Amino acid sequence: TTMQNVDIMWHSRHVKLDAELKDLLKPRLANYQMSPTHLNTFIDMEYGGPEVFLLQTLLRFPQAPGEDGEFGNAIHETLDWIQRRLENGEWRMEIATVLKKFDERLAKRYIPLDRMDDFKDRGHYALKSYVTARKEMFNKTAKSEVDFRKEGVLLGNAHLVGKIDRLEIDKENKTVNIVDFKTSKPHEKWDRSVKLLKYKQQLYFYKFLIEGSHTWQGYKVAEARLEFVEPTPEGKILPPLTIEFDVEEEKEMKALIQSVWDKIKDLDLPDVSGYSDDYRGVQQLISSLIE
Repeated sequence: TTMQNVDIMWHSRHVKLDAELKDLLKPRLANYQMSPTHLNTFIDMEYGGPEVFLLQTLLRFPQAPGEDGEFGNAIHETLDWIQRRLENGEWRMEIATVLKKFDERLAKRYIPLDRMDDFKDRGHYALKSYVTARKEMFNKTAKSEVDFRKEGVLLGNAHLVGKIDRLEIDKENKTVNIVDFKTSKPHEKWDRSVKLLKYKQQLYFYKFLIEGSHTWQGYKVAEARLEFVEPTPEGKILPPLTIEFDVEEEKEMKALIQSVWDKIKDLDLPDVSGYSDDYRGVQQLISSLIE
């Protein structure tokens, strides 16, 4: 049966799709649009890979949200709320109000009750430190949670979508800065890890979204950076991690997106059983996809 096939496929790390399953997926693929998360899941063999992408995104297998992800969502929603309030000139930054807003957001998340206090403390500590450290940033005008779903962004045949946490816009010079908030261990530099590789891919993806959109036509991406909301173990908020966009890297990223798009649309998912699930393996998979 189809379910048995899904089970076998899941355990073998090799996606062989039977005709029945392909037929089932065709209508879903007709309207498929690719987000940076999809791309990152596809190439991340430690926590994802093509078969996880297939099950989560195309077959839409229900999945329990992870605690850290839920915590991250509550932080993101709080930062979004701050920016929108400031945008409307409604208030001065009062940390007590921010923490209250965070508590409301956190309470709506799927976090076990016995873990709730830990996450509340973690959130309060992060927000107090971060909002204080980045006061100047928040006082600049910016757009929050910018959604590209209706922008019709195409890269070759690939239809791209995504949401950018924060866009800082300079209308006079027609430039934008991309900001992505992270609630994971802060990093001072771009090291060779799957995690930072995925972050880098995300920022390139956002750049392509802006360059291919109607709304930001004629705008240039001046800067893209990661903002780590949580302090280091020493209690320090690190400066943002900025990416230097590179012409060669950009070409490879565009090729990767288009290759993964074609594989998904043709339901021709690569056999990854021969790759290790670390940085080296992921790089090999990417190279084979680009070739």
